Amino acid sequence: MKTNILKYIAAATPAILLASCAETMEEKAKREADEFTEKNCPVPISRELTIDSLTFNVDSKTFTYYQSISPKYNIEDLNADLTRQALLSNLKNDPAKMKYKEAGYAFRYVYYPLTDPSNTVIDVMFTRDDYR
Repeated sequence: MKTNILKYIAAATPAILLASCAETMEEKAKREADEFTEKNCPVPISRELTIDSLTFNVDSKTFTYYQSISPKYNIEDLNADLTRQALLSNLKNDPAKMKYKEAGYAFRYVYYPLTDPSNTVIDVMFTRDDYR
């Protein structure tokens, strides 16, 4: 009798371990954002723009890209409306974000001068209603 119970315990243990190791989509998003920042940042996008970090807020289900603008670029020339349109177009057409868009996650982009990170010049967030 004792050996039968041990067989059931032994058979159930791998299933329990696998279930406890499964990541939720939110946990995976946070891990991926953290790994991206740790392994890649800062990431120069152009001579004027760099992704400094990517974060994911589990509670709000929001990815946030923090991007610095080089002092070589005249921030006065930065057009918030055109920037928003370009970001939204890129988001809509980015297949890498498809699973997160399907789940309704939000995407936020924060721009600031490299010389003054506390001075946000553009802060744009897109939700499911924006990128559908």
